[in-house]
Amino acid sequence: MSHNPRKRKNPNAAESTGPLAKRVKHDTPIDKSSSKASRLRGRKGALQNFSNMPLDIIEEVLRYLLPIDLLNLARTTRPFRDLLMSKNSRLFWTLALRKIDGLPKCPSFLSEPAYTNLCFQPVCSHCQKRNIHHVHWAFKARYCKPCATIMILNNRHGKKRFLREYPFLGIGCWRIVPEYDARGSRYQLYHAPELETAKVILNTLKGKQRESWLSKQAQMCQEVYFWTKACADWYFGNKRNRRVEIGNIKTARLSAVVAKLRELGWDEELNRMASEDPHPLLTLKLVNQRTPLTEKAWLRMKDDVVSLMHREKVEFWKELFEERLVYLRDADALSVEEYGTQRPHLRDLASLPEVRAVIEAREDVTVTSDTFNSINELEGTAGLVEKLQLQRRRRALEAIKCITGLQIPENIDVLDLAVTAALACKNCKKLCHDYSGSAVGDILGHSCFSASGLEEHDIDYQNEPDYDALVTAIFRREPWSTNHMTVRVDLIKHIIKRLGEDPATVTANTMDQKTARLLCRSRSCTGNNAHAILSWRAAIKHFDDYNHNFERKLDYDLVVADPEETRQIVPLETQYLNHIRLQSSMPWYCAHCPHKRWSGSKVLVQEHLQKRHDIKTASSGDIIPHGSLLCPTRDFWLIDYKALDNPSREVKRLLSCSHETSREGFAWAAVGKLRSL
Repeated sequence: MSHNPRKRKNPNAAESTGPLAKRVKHDTPIDKSSSKASRLRGRKGALQNFSNMPLDIIEEVLRYLLPIDLLNLARTTRPFRDLLMSKNSRLFWTLALRKIDGLPKCPSFLSEPAYTNLCFQPVCSHCQKRNIHHVHWAFKARYCKPCATIMILNNRHGKKRFLREYPFLGIGCWRIVPEYDARGSRYQLYHAPELETAKVILNTLKGKQRESWLSKQAQMCQEVYFWTKACADWYFGNKRNRRVEIGNIKTARLSAVVAKLRELGWDEELNRMASEDPHPLLTLKLVNQRTPLTEKAWLRMKDDVVSLMHREKVEFWKELFEERLVYLRDADALSVEEYGTQRPHLRDLASLPEVRAVIEAREDVTVTSDTFNSINELEGTAGLVEKLQLQRRRRALEAIKCITGLQIPENIDVLDLAVTAALACKNCKKLCHDYSGSAVGDILGHSCFSASGLEEHDIDYQNEPDYDALVTAIFRREPWSTNHMTVRVDLIKHIIKRLGEDPATVTANTMDQKTARLLCRSRSCTGNNAHAILSWRAAIKHFDDYNHNFERKLDYDLVVADPEETRQIVPLETQYLNHIRLQSSMPWYCAHCPHKRWSGSKVLVQEHLQKRHDIKTASSGDIIPHGSLLCPTRDFWLIDYKALDNPSREVKRLLSCSHETSREGFAWAAVGKLRSL
């Protein structure tokens, strides 16, 4: 129910049908001030009758106040101001100033209230801006930066020019107004009001009065000099002491937070963090406070502190994993160099249960390269790398079986099958055998099959460390997977069956040794005057060029070419292969850098092997040629040259359809007459 009587509902409102009653006007006015005062909460108004106390009690109270308290009290009401600003109250100010340890005595040129205001009131003396902590002791004032540029003058632009403005500064050895050196005594600073006052006085005084005034100013400047030094020492010493005091309070608050965390079970992490300077917990604003810890403050910061502890724990294990993965890389028994383009990545080795158990071991367990060598010896002659390779082959076989629907026998190596020539990547939209010498290496070594992994900002720092997520973030790649693997099933089945083989059992070697060629009868490749003659690998690439993104379903119409047509094409294929093998620009690949895809001419790759891998004599297993260097993967055309109306234009059109250029001059052959299709 609401406590506001105006919002209270009338229980008889439903029965009332007449107009609402008006408020009753009272003859006697209500005293609003008394009702308002009765609603005051807290300590507001508690000292409003303090000035009505007897004077002796007030004087006794004033003896216990600090200087800043007297200053604030003098600014409350006119009676207190008159009381504290009278000469009879000097004793109270003197007693209050004595309570401040190390504070120099009030100088003769300042009153006690003015001295108190200068020392303890952080307000600009010119514009009254607050939080001004820098005191110009020589000038007896505090100035903010904008006011300091107006109120403080210097002679940095030339002493002669400054003396022309204030000539009295050059009178003998007299020091007329207070000054102090700045920036290593390169120039002096002066107080503008004092300069102007001295200028006016010296223009009016003459003779003995002038000398008397100069003498008094010299004594005053000398007093200001020593007083300034004493005040500066007290001020900066007080700041140092306050800094130490605040540091002790923060240390005690941090210790209290650490004790709370130990109750929550974070002992292991706190022991690691104890040696760090500054302590990681001090990065939290709620922890790095200059007040003692209370239960309410702990409840406010608890979630943030626990979140930071989770982050510190995850970062520690991430750094430990990185250190141990370096030893995994250097383990000789787990070297993957000999596997060439089929070699697994360290990310895949780190996924093995035996390796994972070593990397996840407690921090007090010593892990070196010999540790990984020893667990490799426990696996027998095969070793961990070979075990991983068998797992990947088995997974690739299952994936190809699932994609193609073929009943592939278990005793056949999936990497030898001809269907792998049509293996493609969903990610890069390309046939895998376009990248290196054969499809064999790219089934296990194709970079897209290990997709880009988590970045640093993707790690979950709010929960317990996840091994797979951390290792993936370290290598920035996921473990090897068949998720991006696909096969141009209809195309490869059509090609293999046309050549009289079984797609489930025929190997790529068997298909490469076949002398038969295929003739494309699709609409874009046939005509009365030209036929495209293709090897089985060229047929895969031929149709892939027309369906690069695997979005269209093509009608594959291939027939076996006549022996006479094949006889005319085979010499062209041989001539083409011999020609491109001599081209220095054709890519050869380093078998030891499959993921970096280091390529170039054969000579450059040999130099790379010597410098990078210390292999002086490169073998065929170290340098892998591009697939186009091993077998023809381009179209060859049989053209009835004499039957063409415009031979050069017609040849150019046909060659452009094959997605190849004719600059080598080996893409077509002139024949007498073609058979009709």
